[in-house]
Amino acid sequence: MSEPRVVDPVPITLGDRVRHLLFTRAAVRQSEIELSRAWGQERTFFSAILRLAQHLAQGDVAALSITDIGILAWQGLLHEDPSLSYAEVEATLPYMTPGDLVPYAIAIMQAWQAASPPPPPAASQGEVVPDTNPLDASIGVPSGPMTALSSA
Repeated sequence: MSEPRVVDPVPITLGDRVRHLLFTRAAVRQSEIELSRAWGQERTFFSAILRLAQHLAQGDVAALSITDIGILAWQGLLHEDPSLSYAEVEATLPYMTPGDLVPYAIAIMQAWQAASPPPPPAASQGEVVPDTNPLDASIGVPSGPMTALSSA
């Protein structure tokens, strides 16, 4: 059983007010619903986070999605202000210069890292440590070709 821990919310300035991002289980779940609704197809929290991380790492600020950032920020802020609307969050985000979205994307990444489980302790020499990156999940071990049902 893991030890309980306190997750510190990450400060983010929206408009003229400092708020605090926190990704709870409910925020992650609702983010997926809202992302899917906004894009008209199934979207996951992790795919949005992964896209943010990739665009930040590549310095590709033009590829940052104001929709993803707005929805993730909104859901991460609802713990503090349940009456906050997506429209209120979106209205405070810069939309003319993609580079101005970087601080918001970074705060979202920091909030996700704060909410993520801590990595396992370092392995001693020769010990195998399983991959724990939640965005790099294993697809499992191949089991060979599937057999087809016979109609005869």
